[in-house]
Amino acid sequence: MVLVVAEIENGEFKDSTYELIKSGKDLATGLGTNLKLLVLGSGMADKMGQLGMVDEVILVDDPSLANFVSDVWAGVVAKVAEEKNPKAVLLSYSTYGIDISAYLAGTLGLTHIGYCTQLSVEAGNVVANSLMYGGKLIATSTGDGPVVLSMQPGSANADDG
Repeated sequence: MVLVVAEIENGEFKDSTYELIKSGKDLATGLGTNLKLLVLGSGMADKMGQLGMVDEVILVDDPSLANFVSDVWAGVVAKVAEEKNPKAVLLSYSTYGIDISAYLAGTLGLTHIGYCTQLSVEAGNVVANSLMYGGKLIATSTGDGPVVLSMQPGSANADDG
């Protein structure tokens, strides 16, 4: 399973969520698995119809999650990831994602690949292209086992997700 962590602002999904869904769906297809979206927030249940490409939505609806608080959200994401054991977790390389991805990788002992712009699968492993040095270099990394991926905003078309 591939797990995407949704980004929400003012009770709405940010474009980065749809970008992550597109990248996650492509990755899940390559890995021969399904795509799940983790939505944290309060009062988000009525927004689930906007998420057509995902195979399942995991909604954690609690008033304490209404606003992004790094420690709280990171703990919830880590708990869900530990329970679901995904092959990959995708987050946006943003204020949300930077905090959560580092915590998640460190807490669960997973490989973390940041600055990702493109994902593929080779021999059952996730391969990520990442921009380095302000975009002057593209690094290719292979995740051997479960991996946390921080995706650069704009790396996929939000309209495709």
